[in-house]
Amino acid sequence: MSDATPAGRAVVPEPSLTKGYLFQLDLFRVLVFACVIGQHAVLWPVPQTSVVGWGMVMLLHATRQAFFFLSVLVATLSQLRSPRSVPRFWLRRLSEIGVPYLFWTAVYFAYTMIVTPASFDKAMAILGGDLRSGYYQLYFLVVLAQIYVVLPLFFWLVRVTRGHHGWVFSVSAGLELAMTAVHHYLRATTGFAGSLHNFSSVLLWPRRGVAYEFFVVAAVLAAEHFAEWHAFALRHTRQLLWAVAAVAVANEVYYLVVEAIDHNPGYASDLYQPVAEVWFAAAIVGVYCLGCRYAARFAESGPSRTSAFVTLAADASGGIYLSHVLVLQLVFSGLTPLALPWGATAAILYVTTVVGATALVMVFLRSPVRRIVTGPDRRAERERLAVAHWPAEEKAEVMAGVR
Repeated sequence: MSDATPAGRAVVPEPSLTKGYLFQLDLFRVLVFACVIGQHAVLWPVPQTSVVGWGMVMLLHATRQAFFFLSVLVATLSQLRSPRSVPRFWLRRLSEIGVPYLFWTAVYFAYTMIVTPASFDKAMAILGGDLRSGYYQLYFLVVLAQIYVVLPLFFWLVRVTRGHHGWVFSVSAGLELAMTAVHHYLRATTGFAGSLHNFSSVLLWPRRGVAYEFFVVAAVLAAEHFAEWHAFALRHTRQLLWAVAAVAVANEVYYLVVEAIDHNPGYASDLYQPVAEVWFAAAIVGVYCLGCRYAARFAESGPSRTSAFVTLAADASGGIYLSHVLVLQLVFSGLTPLALPWGATAAILYVTTVVGATALVMVFLRSPVRRIVTGPDRRAERERLAVAHWPAEEKAEVMAGVR
């Protein structure tokens, strides 16, 4: 790539908040993958009775819904900007996640066989289970594949309900809250209440896309009305961030009250309960607002060390997410015999996992196999979309330089 256009302008991504490449989503990716590693670093060593630990898990679990929201938002915005037929949409989206999924499934299967050798029949059963359901964090790609398969139906739904999107949003939110309320509060195992609870558990199985229907609908609607809600977020960023902080505090207060009554931190911090869903939605808004602040500062001052770090971390985020459990397991197995306090173990796990997974991914990030190991390559997309809104003559010169 040329370093400058014929007119002398440097070929660097031009920051944009509403069109071209959305730089606020780079920080969104960085914050979410940093928090998902934190959630796993706390979850692995935390004792079942730790009130503080499970309170942290409850807050950090927002990363799951944030990942799905971001993935669907990006896919929908891309479809709105460059419409594709359903087969082409499926081919692009499923191939992007399918190849890394198969690669990392093979890696984790090899790790499993090294750590716990098994007979051929048992090994094949383990591999089959990993392929169907996903090895630990790889379930995300299993669910995302399900979502991508039905996403064209959501595109159609949004088209035919234009003018009534508020109702679509409300019905989806109501369904999510109803499912989680039945699952969390109806703890009966027999009778009609037990049947309802069991049915809600089937719907809310973490590896089933319907468990995240609200965040899929919200992301598709957010893409459809991107300019409007983005402008609202920019005008009210400070107020929204304070509101998100208030929801987080209220969420933790509720958790502490339930734990004090029930003496069961795991139940009080349940991922599938209405108060948690409200927090997850608020967390997504908060992370997006922080991304907007970053992108606005980038737009004002131009590239900097901070933006270079965020860009590199965003490019590596997919690979770090896919690989971090491998590093975490290796470190955790070494820490377990030391019997450290769980907080110290979690802190060491977090730092070493971030460093180790980042170092591993950096080896592949600029290599020909990066798409296999780390997922989609956003560099070309960033360069192409960042100049998409420049004047036609200048854009032609820049793109000629990029080519």
